[in-house]
Amino acid sequence: MGDIITMLMMGVLAGVRHMSHLLVLKHDKVINTLFNWNLFPGPSTFGKLFKRFNQKHCQELSEAEAEVRKKIWTRKWFPRITMDMDSTAIGVYGHQEGAEKGYNPQKKGQDSYHPLLCFIAENHECLHNLFRPGSAYTANGVVEFMKECFARLPQQIGSVFVRADSGFFNGNLLDFLEEKKSQYLIKVKMKNLEKLLMSQEWQKDKRRPGIETADFLYQCHGWKIARRFAAIRILTDEGTDKGTFFPIPE
Repeated sequence: MGDIITMLMMGVLAGVRHMSHLLVLKHDKVINTLFNWNLFPGPSTFGKLFKRFNQKHCQELSEAEAEVRKKIWTRKWFPRITMDMDSTAIGVYGHQEGAEKGYNPQKKGQDSYHPLLCFIAENHECLHNLFRPGSAYTANGVVEFMKECFARLPQQIGSVFVRADSGFFNGNLLDFLEEKKSQYLIKVKMKNLEKLLMSQEWQKDKRRPGIETADFLYQCHGWKIARRFAAIRILTDEGTDKGTFFPIPE
């Protein structure tokens, strides 16, 4: 059992993305000699092992992973790390436990899962993940998830910078990150922002023709404070309509 877990961990380090790709380790004589692996199971054996996992086993594996992380991170101090937040839709077939219909751009209407993920950009490590049904909105449970992410970080961290897409644009999350004195960069959806952006003073980028930027403070509904927004627009067309003397930029 221990060897199988170790084989899987080594496969992840080697960039394996599927159980069948673990065969790359089977044919590596150096790795097999180093770990004294006389026998190497097939892909189906790995699958059977993890099908037997329950919630308790997953928690134990997570705790073991945290202990390994602490040992490794004690050897290096990061003055600053970047935490990348993400979510992904994983479509499934048949009647899979916990799968529900939700946002699935690959196949609309398909039952799916919608897990939350947090990666450390500097070493590509998956710091934390949260398994959710496909019907869960991106920001559902994100504050508690983020608290768990910070709890997993070793003490050898100077500061944290968080990046996320528009699904994580949530006032409660921003409050938490500011409470932790963390910097963040989160995308914002364009919906209902056209009038606000049109009223801003746009500055041309001298180094990049056709690009203009705007920087302003804005307080969304329900926020206690105003926050900084950085916007960018790109010239896509410069046509001339009937009755106009000069081109109208779009």
